[in-house]
Parts: sequence; C-alpha cells; structure tokens
Amino acid sequence: MNYAEEIDQADNSQHDVPDRDQSAKIRNFGLNEFRPGSLDLSYASSADELKKSFSLVYESYLKRGLVPTAKSHKMLFSIYSLLPGTVHAVAKHKENAVSNLTGIPNTEEFGLPMDALYKSELDRLRDLGRNIVELSSLATMCEYRGKNLFLYQIQAMYWYFIYKGVDDICIMVHPRHKKYYKKLFPFEDMGPVRHYPKVNAPAVGLRGNLYRSLESMMALSKKFPFNIPLYRYINNLINNTYKRYRQYRNNGNFQLMLLHNNLSGNAIKYFMRLEPGIARGLNHAQLKCLGRVNPDLMLAKAC
Repeated sequence: MNYAEEIDQADNSQHDVPDRDQSAKIRNFGLNEFRPGSLDLSYASSADELKKSFSLVYESYLKRGLVPTAKSHKMLFSIYSLLPGTVHAVAKHKENAVSNLTGIPNTEEFGLPMDALYKSELDRLRDLGRNIVELSSLATMCEYRGKNLFLYQIQAMYWYFIYKGVDDICIMVHPRHKKYYKKLFPFEDMGPVRHYPKVNAPAVGLRGNLYRSLESMMALSKKFPFNIPLYRYINNLINNTYKRYRQYRNNGNFQLMLLHNNLSGNAIKYFMRLEPGIARGLNHAQLKCLGRVNPDLMLAKAC
C-alpha cells in the first residue's frame, strides 16, 4: 500500500472517538491553572497589528538562532505572511503582541512554505483533492511561555479552517517539540526528519486531519475558560457547528463567520518596501495573483 492509499484508507475510517485521556493531558500541561485575565486573542487585521506580530516573531526566532540574516526593521515575515487567505492568531496583553500563530492556506500559485522540505508528501495530499493549510511562525514572549497560549491559538485556527472547508493542517517543528504538538493536537508524522537550510536546523513534518480531530477538539474546547472575547465567540460557533458539521461537510456548504486579515494594497506595499527581495523573487503567475486580489499593488506590470 502506498502513502496516498494509506491516507485515503485512514480518512475513510472511523476516528472520531473522544480521547478519554484529554482531561489528564490538559492537567499535565497546567491549563487548569492558567487564567487569561486581561489577555486578548484576535486575528491581526491591520498593518500596525502585523508589525507587532512580525516583530515578536523576529525577536523570538533571533534568540533561538533561527534568523540567518539580521533585519534592520527587526521584523520577520515572508510573502506567505501577506497573502489574502493567511490568518494570524495573535494573543495580546495591553495592546502588545505576546504570542503569534500564522495559518497559511495552500494556493496553486504559491503552494506552502513546507514545500521546501515536504513537497512530495504535500503533493500526495493535493492529488487526493485535499484542502491543506500550514501553521507557522509560532512565537511567544518568554514570560508567557508555559501558559499554553498555543492551545487557544490552535483552537482559533482549527475552527476558522473548519468553516473554510480545510481537510488537513500541516506543520513543521523541531524534532524535540514533536511530542508536545502530538500530545494535545491529533497530529501524526507526515515524513522523516530533514534539515531545513533556511534556519540551519532539523525539522519534522506533521499532519492533522481536521475531520478525524473533531471530537478531540470539542473535548479540549470544553475545558477552556471563556473570558477571552474571541474564544467565547468561537465556542458559541462550535456548539452550533458541531451538530451540523457532517451536513456541512457533505454539502460543501461552509459558512465563513470569521474574517481573515484582508490587508489593503498599501499595507502590503509597506512590508514589501521593507523587503524588496520578496517581490523580486515572484514569478509571473504569483505577481498576477497578488495583483488580482490587490489591484493597487500594480505588481504584475513589473514582471
């Protein structure tokens, strides 16, 4: 049996049984002791919000030695960060970004950043007609690590992409972090450990099937305190969506109730002026794609 057949067989089997150990897992990670307080969770929607998120990612990755070249603007982002379908789940305290998680949908023109290491595995998913996204740019301020903000952010991403009709969430992590991600979210190995030259570090690809994760994510959701406005809103949607999920799935009738960061052309141009190499590295199809969704960019004429 080849890899594609294994995926197809697994996706057609019954895997929606709740994880009986979910409560124990949550206790082990200290979630019950965490009270968000004045913390806010939102999707970045303005250039100013993105500047704070990109600065946080830069600082976090720089400290871990994952920024090959220092940036004078002290922000870390790529063209994937600026695509129309990309979402940034940002935890903020007093308007300061303290944690970021970015979700990047697959597109024909751009693919995914993970293609650099796992293109063959991702292509097998695409060949099966699966709608895939990649999670990236997870960064958290030192004093907020251990607070499990990722659990709130992965829920924000999970239910957002449920509404978008996504099949699989994929992610690349350092091998030493694999156990953490697989313990609380139903990720499975997607490929072997490989060297990632961009950050000069090893990486392992993981894949999470959204449909098979539904019961587990519902169980996790019910354990969270709901005094974060966005999360309270998401939880209300979950209770409604869960009952009708299979009907939505069968009919392909997903309702977009959460808005992504529709950046203006001016906002995108601001970041592209900071990193002019981003535009220079795009091919004709990619420039046309950006120009189509942001006509004021005028990028396609540059190719």
